[in-house]
Amino acid sequence: MIADTLLPMLRERFADRGLRVEPQPKVCVIFPAAHPEVGDLQICDDGDEVTVYAGNFTHGHFANYDDISAQEKAKDISESVIDFPEAVFADRVAFWGSHKTGGGWRRLDIGPQEKPKASEYVWSGPRRTI
Repeated sequence: MIADTLLPMLRERFADRGLRVEPQPKVCVIFPAAHPEVGDLQICDDGDEVTVYAGNFTHGHFANYDDISAQEKAKDISESVIDFPEAVFADRVAFWGSHKTGGGWRRLDIGPQEKPKASEYVWSGPRRTI
């Protein structure tokens, strides 16, 4: 399971974020929302990939389809996932939309900067333009 590799990494790096683990039906790590309109950040082990549920907005998949061992895949996927919550908690990821109608996220610290979308949020709440 990917969680065997990822869970210790998350506990070590984000011990002060109130994370809790829901072991059934699949292992999910839940970080409680910093703002009620944003919602919780959930990181779930789906067996062959990790799905990250970004609050009330959207979700993304972290996977590795290379022809390598399960242990190597778990390590690679875990290393890909581990930086995402750090960026989220630092308000460097913007979210929009909803799980019902479609949504998305974008890193604010990578690539060209766009004008904020209507109803765009960061971890701490509604994103304000400067």
